[in-house]
Parts: sequence; structure tokens; C-alpha cells
Amino acid sequence: MIVRTFRHVDEQSFLELVNAAYRNLETLTAERVKALLAPPYFHPEGFFIAEEKSAAVGCVGVFDLPDKGYLEIRYLAVKDAFSNRPIVNSLIEAALDHANSKKCAVVKAVILTIQPYIDAYRRFGFKPIRRILRIAWDPIKIPEEKHENRKVALVELSEDDMDEASHVFVEGLQPYWD
Repeated sequence: MIVRTFRHVDEQSFLELVNAAYRNLETLTAERVKALLAPPYFHPEGFFIAEEKSAAVGCVGVFDLPDKGYLEIRYLAVKDAFSNRPIVNSLIEAALDHANSKKCAVVKAVILTIQPYIDAYRRFGFKPIRRILRIAWDPIKIPEEKHENRKVALVELSEDDMDEASHVFVEGLQPYWD
């Protein structure tokens, strides 16, 4: 296995790796990949591809943030990540080495809450903190029909229940909520 820097012919591999690793939690399109891999926040020397037998098996990128000296590690994605821990570790090491070479003030890692990536970042000293909250409106229609033997009931949330619902939501995000 080798870890190398990004080449523009890697765009399709990056798209496929992320979409396979994140499944339906985040889906990249070719247009989104082109936007992500453009200046001013992207630099090819800070984006890494892991290869085995000349095939891309993982990736991770170090992106500049708008504040000078602040970097973000994103898009850690590895084929069969549960069984490829050495590849996951090698990619994180490459990203951290690059970040350290830039003498940055702050490095943060961003990943969807997917195992084994959370544990991998923990092994490298990152502390999981959930700071992004996404809300989807009307994700499903509430069924009109009522079933007597149903173990789960779907009911529309009223304004009176809003405080309790938000408390239950936050408790459900434990232990990753800061």
C-alpha cells in the first residue's frame, strides 16, 4: 500500500470512495467534487490517496479554512474501513504530517458519525464534538391509517411538545454532543 498526493485524474476515485464509504449520509456529485477541489481552500499536496495494486482504496484531504493558520481534515474514506485499519491510520498520519508542516494554529477533523472513523480520529487525539445540526422538514408523510397493534406511533409534533422533543433529540446525540 502506498499513500500519495492527489492528481486531478483522481477526481472520479475520490467521488466513488466517499460515496461508497458514506453511503446515503452524504452523496457527492461530479459538480460538487470539482467545487471542493478548487482554490482557495484546496491544495493537491494536502490531499492524499491510498493505493493498493494501483487502485485507489482510500482518501483524506487537508483543507484551508478562511482564518489563516486554521486547517480542516475532511473526507476520510476507505474501502472496507473496518478491516483496513492500517490504511485509515496511514491516511490520518499523512494528513497530520501535512498539517504540521504548515505550522498551523488549529487542526480539526470533520467526519460524519460513522465507525470506524470516529475511533480512528480518537486514536490520534481528536475529541469528538458534534457541532452541526441538520434538520429535514417533512422527511416522510405521516400515515393516515391507524393500527391498533403498532409498537411505534407516528404523531405530528405540536408546539406544546417542542421543549420535550428538543430535549429527547439532544439526549439521543450523547456522547458526541458538547
